[in-house]
This record gives sequence, structure tokens and C-alpha cells, in this order.
Amino acid sequence: MSINFAKVIDSLSRRRKIFHSKNDFQNGIAREIERTYNTGVCIDYRHSAMTDRTRLEIWLPVEKVALKIRYRTRAISCRINGEDFELRNHSAQDQGRYSYLADIERLEKLQLSGEISEGYAMLLTNDHLYWSKPKKKGIDSEFKLHEFDENNARRSITGVLNWSPDAGGGSTAGYDKEIDLKNEYVLNWSFYSELSADSGQKHQFRYLLTRIGSR
Repeated sequence: MSINFAKVIDSLSRRRKIFHSKNDFQNGIAREIERTYNTGVCIDYRHSAMTDRTRLEIWLPVEKVALKIRYRTRAISCRINGEDFELRNHSAQDQGRYSYLADIERLEKLQLSGEISEGYAMLLTNDHLYWSKPKKKGIDSEFKLHEFDENNARRSITGVLNWSPDAGGGSTAGYDKEIDLKNEYVLNWSFYSELSADSGQKHQFRYLLTRIGSR
């Protein structure tokens, strides 16, 4: 059985516009998969083939499908359907971009070794700096995740990715290994939700969903 994660996320967005944390988002996806496909879902699964300490946030053992999740937020206080939300400002977008691409690399290795049949990486955020075209290159220029280049052509990402030589230890500590993507991935952001903070400021959530191995 093939899992349509875009369908899952679209359905979830009608139930939940915002999440308290990555774990809250993860649990929401798991319940939506179970509701939609009536299949078993494992959370925070440590696959025996993974050599580092990371885990698969979502693992479907019957289908051998894996999903890695990132939830990066700007600070927001709001009340939605009687529920209060206080999200903190993650900042460090350079490390957030690196982490997302490192997830793709991990999933590629699992797929190439035959440990998973399908893999997906997902980033949900209300921080426009992830999807907006940057004003300058910066130390993480090879990790940028915006959709369009200076000529408004859609971007893709592939190959060996590294920090700029100007990057300092404060940015690269714990994120210092080069990333090597075997496939080419088109960057395509999708709308998730829009809501108002208590201050009246509008916040839009978008997500980047990457199917591993697709071009």
C-alpha cells in the first residue's frame, strides 16, 4: 500500500492549524495515517541500519515507509478553538536547513540499502526565511531551501553540500559533516495554514515534503 503523505497533511491541516511542539505534530500525523489508512504506525523508531542516534519519527513496518519530521517555528502566542499555544523562536535557520537535508541523506542511505521501500522528509514552519528567496548567499548558501533562483526558475538540490569557508564554530558545531545527496530534489513548498496571533499579526505555516529518490 502506498501512503499519500500530501493527502495526510492536507487532512490534518483541516483538524489542526498549529502544534505545540514537534512531538505534537508527530502524533498528529501518526493518528491521521491510522485514521486514513487503517495501518500500524511506530513513533520514534530506531532502525537497526541507522548508524547515528537519530530515529524515524514515523515508521510504517508493514509498508516499510519512513518519515522524518522537522518543526521549526517563529515565536507566536495564540488561542485556537479554546486551546492556548505558546511557540518559541527557534532561529538558527542555517542549522535548521542543514538538519533537513541531513534527514534526506539518512533516508537515501536506508533506501539504497533496501531497508525502506519509501522515505519522506518533511519540514513544517511559520518562519518565512526558510521559503523566501535570500537577500545574500550567507555561510549556508549550499543548504538554502527557497523555491526559485534569481531568474525565477525553480531550484533543485543535489550532490555534496558544505558550509562556506567563512562559517564559524558556533554554526557548524554538531553540524560539521558534509552532506552528500545522491538524487536531485526539486524544492516545492506547500501552504499548510494561516492564523492570527494574539497581537493580531498574521502567521502562515508552509511545509516542504520531499520524497526520497524522486527527481
